[in-house]
Amino acid sequence: MEARVWDKWNHFGLFGPLIRQWLEILLPPDAHIRCTNRIRILLTRVPGFRQQYVSQFASREELIDAVMASVHVPFFLNWKPLKSFRGAYYMDGTLDDFVSGENSPILGCNGKAFIVDYYEDPKLTFNRLDFLRLKTHKQVLHLVAYGHRYARDLDMNGGLDPCLKDLRVVPSGETARTQTHVRSEVKA
Repeated sequence: MEARVWDKWNHFGLFGPLIRQWLEILLPPDAHIRCTNRIRILLTRVPGFRQQYVSQFASREELIDAVMASVHVPFFLNWKPLKSFRGAYYMDGTLDDFVSGENSPILGCNGKAFIVDYYEDPKLTFNRLDFLRLKTHKQVLHLVAYGHRYARDLDMNGGLDPCLKDLRVVPSGETARTQTHVRSEVKA
């Protein structure tokens, strides 16, 4: 809100610097250490439009650069077609998913990842490009509420069980399941 994004007519080039600023504010100094070999950031390399992921980061700055390359929507974020990272050029990691309409097998991380695809939510049956259109603050709050309801419904139907496994404090069949609670630390 501070950047007055809703007051601007043209939003091209606006969000790249904002996203980077948010990451610099929110990520702790040791984020790269915490994230190395624990997360995978999906990138689409150009030329070739080949998806790949990175999971090791030498510095916090390199982690932020990887995220910025992963979310780079050509021209939209910073008026540039591509984002340089580690000497190569990349764009949005889900570009192939956008074109094919399916999630890439690389996202599954050999069965060790749980994917929540908004395309499977019947209340969000819109074009994938709609996420590039700026929403009002009220519309953003509605999207958050939709996401919460979708996650709750998914949980109620057992859809989160593969992800939560033994992290769930409330047993799977109990009525208190609508208020899912998980421990803050993940078991190794």
